[in-house]
Amino acid sequence: MTLKKRNNISGRTIQVADKGLNCINNIIHALKAGDGYIFSKSVKTLPETEKTWVLLDNDYKDVKDKEGIVKYRIKECVDDFEYTYEDVSGKKHKIKLREKRVATYNPKLAEKQIFEINRYDLGDKYGTEEIFDFIRDFRVAQISERKYINLTRNSEFINALASETGLPLTSYFLNNEEIKKVLNHRF
Repeated sequence: MTLKKRNNISGRTIQVADKGLNCINNIIHALKAGDGYIFSKSVKTLPETEKTWVLLDNDYKDVKDKEGIVKYRIKECVDDFEYTYEDVSGKKHKIKLREKRVATYNPKLAEKQIFEINRYDLGDKYGTEEIFDFIRDFRVAQISERKYINLTRNSEFINALASETGLPLTSYFLNNEEIKKVLNHRF
């Protein structure tokens, strides 16, 4: 039973989802139901041409507050974007969909993220990509009620980050308090 039927909703709806629910299967489902969709995407996972468009400074329009300070920047385009998906039998298909893409940039958020990243003196050897990759890829497996195994691959970056932050990133066994310390750390 679909969400619309379960909730007795008729007519066209707009599905809104963050990048965790943004997949071609959800898009196809929305379109088959005659609905629209607004889904966010991570710039890091975009194809190279789309990533280049987002990162190029041209076409952004500044949105300013009453004092003339930029609150955010925005640009948009309408184009055909290709998706690949598998049907129920496992066969791969490609489909092009005409979509409106909107990119926004928040200078205050960027400033905050740069400040957080620069809190640690890791030299010029590591950039934001390494830090975000580490945060995304940190993995542990629970082996008992209070004990975990650190599955994160050891690297020069992790050793430097552990040394700078005092986090137990290079420890093989971790307890509940150490897990909380890592997960609650503000990078």
